[in-house]
Amino acid sequence: VVPVYNGESFIEETIASLLKQTRKFDEIIVADDGSTDKTQETVKNIIKENQSYSIRLISQKNMGKGAALNTALREAKGEYFICLDADSYVSKDALKKILPHFSNDKVAAVLPLLKVSNPKTLLQKMQWLEYIVNMFYKELMSKLDCVHVAPGPFSVYKKSILEKIGGFDENNMTEDLEISLRLQKHNYRIVQLLNTNVYTIAPSSFKELYKQRNRWYKGS
Repeated sequence: VVPVYNGESFIEETIASLLKQTRKFDEIIVADDGSTDKTQETVKNIIKENQSYSIRLISQKNMGKGAALNTALREAKGEYFICLDADSYVSKDALKKILPHFSNDKVAAVLPLLKVSNPKTLLQKMQWLEYIVNMFYKELMSKLDCVHVAPGPFSVYKKSILEKIGGFDENNMTEDLEISLRLQKHNYRIVQLLNTNVYTIAPSSFKELYKQRNRWYKGS
């Protein structure tokens, strides 16, 4: 599932990375959260050009990412529910490497190694280093069952468990942090991997970084 709001400039690359997976998806759902740009038009063109794949576009009025994810959760048919932020893209072997870790029934989510994509500015390079250090920290925390966040870029969930605990919190600024705490509250495990990559676009200016971190910390 790709939740998106005004993502016309990057949605094409995001979906392309999903189509290149060595382990194919049953379906790809683009959950548009009331975009006002040409996101929907771009996605419809992608669907026309890739009719051999099951790609669907669902739309709602702007209600936030948590609501978009829950709308997609109600529509999704597969055994696993995967979220990929619209400004991110994933390595082609990610799904193949992640799924075997669900052999334990208590595992509710498996997370890839999240990296900053193509860092150019000094600020982005600092974030690249920050993300790498944070991933090693999270890998340790997953062994202790105290992971603080299952981020939007390619967190893989067992769908039945998400439905059992009521889906995503639509009123939280950081639904990815809240769902992680709630899964562990119900004694489910979250596994952090270091052998498969997903890439995200990091803020390039202090204004963008402040806006991002302000939301993260207030949500936390």
